Amino acid sequence: MRSPFGVANVADPTEIRTLSQPGNNPQLPAGVAVRSRCNAKEGGLKMIKPELIHYVRTMIRGDYAANESVGARLDAEGWDGFPRFLAALFFVAVDRRFGETADRLGVIKFVADLRVQYDGGPEIRAEDAESLILATIDPSLDYAISQEMIGRIQAATVQRILTDEALADAELEALLADAGRLTSRS
Repeated sequence: MRSPFGVANVADPTEIRTLSQPGNNPQLPAGVAVRSRCNAKEGGLKMIKPELIHYVRTMIRGDYAANESVGARLDAEGWDGFPRFLAALFFVAVDRRFGETADRLGVIKFVADLRVQYDGGPEIRAEDAESLILATIDPSLDYAISQEMIGRIQAATVQRILTDEALADAELEALLADAGRLTSRS
């Protein structure tokens, strides 16, 4: 079986698997598997906060009241790990939408549609979004974009692509868990 990252899923003794139990974690539905990789250098687990996964899940599902609530909790507790998690999700989403052979015109059309959808929201500059997406598809391309703009582009792109795909719950959970594992790597 292959993961969305194009690598085989193999058993790894450094991987820890836990299942949420009813009432143990209100952010995760019962039975959802959460995996993390043991970081041998640090001698401990480097786990992504379940709240970050829940935040993205509610964003993709359009549950904006829950998303605001989780966002407020994260504002109070800290967003540690979110930039890496969002970057991993962005990579996965762009790969799912465009693959390795997307043409510039397809990316331009996607960005134009994305900006129309988020009209009235935070500004997303077309040239920056196109450059970031194209550089994800072709790593030989370069870009000069502020971190703030990168975050906006990544969040809007992830939401758009994964919402448009209308993933089943199990598919979405697997994708979020894979991105969490990718994020946990050092």
